[in-house]
Amino acid sequence: MPPKLAEQIDLQGRRHLLDLGGGPGTYAIHFCQANPELRATIIDRPMTINFAAQAIKFFGLQERIDFLGDDFIGASIKGEYDVVWLSQVLHGYGPEQCRRIIAKAVEALSPGGMIMVHDFFLSEGKDGPLFPALFSLNMLICNQVGRSYSEREISDILSENGVRDLTRLPFVGPDESCVLCGKV
Repeated sequence: MPPKLAEQIDLQGRRHLLDLGGGPGTYAIHFCQANPELRATIIDRPMTINFAAQAIKFFGLQERIDFLGDDFIGASIKGEYDVVWLSQVLHGYGPEQCRRIIAKAVEALSPGGMIMVHDFFLSEGKDGPLFPALFSLNMLICNQVGRSYSEREISDILSENGVRDLTRLPFVGPDESCVLCGKV
């Protein structure tokens, strides 16, 4: 799925992508492959650095992708970025933490920057689609604060942080994930 998704998202002219919670670097790698002028910085827990380093080296992208092992909720985000990618991150956190994550992501963006949120979005009634609803139930059982959010909930948080021109990309993943995109 990452290669197909990276090919569908126009990042032409973008120079530096911030991948918050990027784990092994899968999306950063594919976005860089699809956009030769793009650099990426992944911020995730230090325990994932070895996996990321191996994957980045395998694809020969050590000069274009950096990994910072840090807690992106508690730590400040250093650097200036013109695109932020949040993939499958927000569902692991409660609403207030999601607000902090999105606020930090937006603060890291230069004017005109783009933010993309990839996740399992619930319908407005929060009773479907099936996979996001079941996933949300699993998150509530397993970590007590995480859950799936509706597209409206995330759109509202993005808007509160100055994100405009919100759109849902035409992509729908095999697990019914989708991508919300906006600019600051």
